[in-house]
Amino acid sequence: MVFIMMYNPSGYNSVIRVNKAISEKVEDYIKLPDPKTTVVYDNFSLNKYDSVVAGLKGNYEDFYTLTDLDTHESSIISPNEEKIKAFCAYINRLTT
Repeated sequence: MVFIMMYNPSGYNSVIRVNKAISEKVEDYIKLPDPKTTVVYDNFSLNKYDSVVAGLKGNYEDFYTLTDLDTHESSIISPNEEKIKAFCAYINRLTT
């Protein structure tokens, strides 16, 4: 299972489970020998989440960025439900 942090500009962000088709693609991506490469699928791309660029110092090795190729909107995803929920709560505290 893979989880996505849904951005809500007018309230709290939330974490939901992604659908099975996307989850399977993410799991395949994670298994790549070099998951730092961007991989493009039908209507989205995946790449490693760059926590350094985001100004973070923690361990975010199991975070990835999913970008919708139609809207160019990006979301943070992770197979680690507990960690992404904690991250989401942290972002909510900073932004609300």
